[in-house]
Amino acid sequence: MFYNRNMRINRYLARSGVTSRRKSEELIKNGLVFVNGTKVTELATEINPDKDTVEVGGEIVELPQFKYYALNKPAGYTCTRGDIHAERTIFELLPQDSSLFTVGRLDRETTGLILITNDGNFAQNIIHPTNKVRKTYLVKLQNPGTKSQIERLAKEIQLEDGVAKAVEANIINEYEIELVIEEGRKRIVRRMIKAIGNKVIGLRRTRIGDIFLDTKEGEFRELSPKEIERYV
Repeated sequence: MFYNRNMRINRYLARSGVTSRRKSEELIKNGLVFVNGTKVTELATEINPDKDTVEVGGEIVELPQFKYYALNKPAGYTCTRGDIHAERTIFELLPQDSSLFTVGRLDRETTGLILITNDGNFAQNIIHPTNKVRKTYLVKLQNPGTKSQIERLAKEIQLEDGVAKAVEANIINEYEIELVIEEGRKRIVRRMIKAIGNKVIGLRRTRIGDIFLDTKEGEFRELSPKEIERYV
């Protein structure tokens, strides 16, 4: 994994699993952190993870080999690795690596973009509701969508587990809409469509934040440093 920007030394130490950012500052104050053989004295010191050598107490500290993938999930695949009832899981389509997990989930029949990683910090930054990372879906409706139904999606809709609201609801044609939301509750899109008096017969996620769906169904790609850096 390559990084194309510098990061503060305390963040580097935390990402490496040495200790927390706050305790990393204590290590620096105690003179235990060296970069390229020189003792670090400034808490705001920045390093390039691809070029600089960091030592703590005489031991070289390196970032884990994080992995980041974008998969175009086909229908019929579940996102849970240990589901004994699943006929197929998305992990059959990915490199065999037990450290990988999904960033959120898509239900079995939903297709499209899903992210897979072994970086918990990256995943949390995307799925935590306070960060409001937008997800875009292409929704196929059972019945023609009316103007009033589409307008309702952008207002507060009461569901059994709270209020839901789309950031955007755009008409593609009478049977298709594009829906942008900032949350990831279970089957949220399907439940919102049901609440306005319609039904989803096809659902595909096309975008998460600044990451777009751009592979063939069943195929995956590695994320670029630019796609990753915003969320780490």
